[in-house]
Amino acid sequence: KIHTMLGSRLMVVARAVQTRSFHASAARQFDFSKFSDAVTSNEARLEVESLRSLYFEMKNNQSAESKKQLSIDWATWETSIQRPGLVAAFKAAHQSVPVLTCVSPFTAELESGFAKLITEAEAVAVDSEKAIIDLEQKLMDLRAASDWENMTFDDQMDLNPTIKREIAQDLENQKWFTV
Repeated sequence: KIHTMLGSRLMVVARAVQTRSFHASAARQFDFSKFSDAVTSNEARLEVESLRSLYFEMKNNQSAESKKQLSIDWATWETSIQRPGLVAAFKAAHQSVPVLTCVSPFTAELESGFAKLITEAEAVAVDSEKAIIDLEQKLMDLRAASDWENMTFDDQMDLNPTIKREIAQDLENQKWFTV
């Protein structure tokens, strides 16, 4: 009789889970914005908004409940159920169910790949900091230089003697075009 009672109870629970999962997937696919666009009266829009807020409140509550760790108070069940050994049998069956843990064969490979990427990113960050310092120094040098609009060719050549020497050599050698 206990097996029949448990079997029928399991069927009720299974139907409830199926119904809930169907409703959850249906709600997940429901687009409130399209529905509210189709509604014309202000009262109906308020009802749709109320339904939407109720849905998201229930969804948040469900999410919060699913994260809770529940434990069974076996002592309370022992005192409230009058059948000797029944609670102990359920407790033994409950504790015999293994807790499955998901172990990915890819985790180690991914973690090592991410570690390499992080190391490379840190090296690039250091190089970037150095480049930023160099570019900021060049920018300060440019700002400190005299006014570019008023600088003559001779002023520029005086500031860059290497370029002045190369130009003078090219002119002496009758090299008019650099290719």
